[in-house]
Amino acid sequence: MVLEWKERGHEVEYFQASQDPACINDLRDFGLLKFFRTTGLRAQMELLPYQISVWDVDRDIFIIKGKELELEEMDIYFIRGLSH
Repeated sequence: MVLEWKERGHEVEYFQASQDPACINDLRDFGLLKFFRTTGLRAQMELLPYQISVWDVDRDIFIIKGKELELEEMDIYFIRGLSH
């Protein structure tokens, strides 16, 4: 089953991030670039378990490939392609 979300609520942020080489490099380094480039919401069943598996609940950060990454709630919406 494939779910599609037709609305994308952060076109400005998406455009700004896509034009920022440092942002693109960070997304690539953390293995998130392919999700960033996925337009709209599609069935990304593997993304949520991955996010949960790299989340350090005690420190409220994500640890991806040995690097610490602090994300705000809006960042998760942005990465998932969800409307806020």
